[in-house]
Amino acid sequence: MLEQAGKQVQASDYAEWIASAPMAVQQKAMSEDPQLRKEWDEKYGDRMIKLVFIGQKLDKEKIARELDACLTDI
Repeated sequence: MLEQAGKQVQASDYAEWIASAPMAVQQKAMSEDPQLRKEWDEKYGDRMIKLVFIGQKLDKEKIARELDACLTDI
């Protein structure tokens, strides 16, 4: 996990991806967590980036457009 507020930055371990666990563990986790099942990607599993911006008067559409422009399909 990477957190930044102004000049303060902190990086730490967060958790292991369920997608890297054995299939039995993946199935158990998805049966216990409906949100995990909802967000699961067929190719990447639960390997994802969640980015949060906190601020006032942010242009959400512009931020989304500019971030989407950075995406590549590796």
